[in-house]
Amino acid sequence: MEGRREKRNSARLQVLVSNLAQPWLTEQVSTENITSYGMRVQTERPWEPGTIVLIKSFRDELRARARVVYCKALQRKTFGLGLEFLARTEARITR
Repeated sequence: MEGRREKRNSARLQVLVSNLAQPWLTEQVSTENITSYGMRVQTERPWEPGTIVLIKSFRDELRARARVVYCKALQRKTFGLGLEFLARTEARITR
């Protein structure tokens, strides 16, 4: 956990990630890990770092605005997306 502010929670949630500037750009994704600072998800398309997104889970366990920190190609048509919550208190995870 060196360099990390807190331990990552490996909770798997299905969430919708929507571009706030272009709301029609929405993708259903699966989380890889979550902290109170952000999360990593797998996507099927690249997202531009700096993009502000809205994250919503289907069961209302999570709702937050976040910034795309990085987008890393993992495999063919699969990307790892690092998301930083814009406000720690805004991110609500109930599980």
